[in-house]
Amino acid sequence: WVWPFVKWGFIILTVFKASYIVLVFMHLGDEKKALKYMILIPYFLFILYLIFIALWEALAVGDAWSTYGGA
Repeated sequence: WVWPFVKWGFIILTVFKASYIVLVFMHLGDEKKALKYMILIPYFLFILYLIFIALWEALAVGDAWSTYGGA
């Protein structure tokens, strides 16, 4: 029962790490807040889009397995 929390914890830490890397190595830490959001929000939207695609495909595969049977 702990494993889902561990997975989501790692996902959240990865997102925070990616945003930290963008802020530090792209020198966005000293920029205006609007510019930060203009650069960071598309990253987060893309991550959410990838999660949506992964879950949608997982549901389709699960339906196919339940309909046609697994190996």
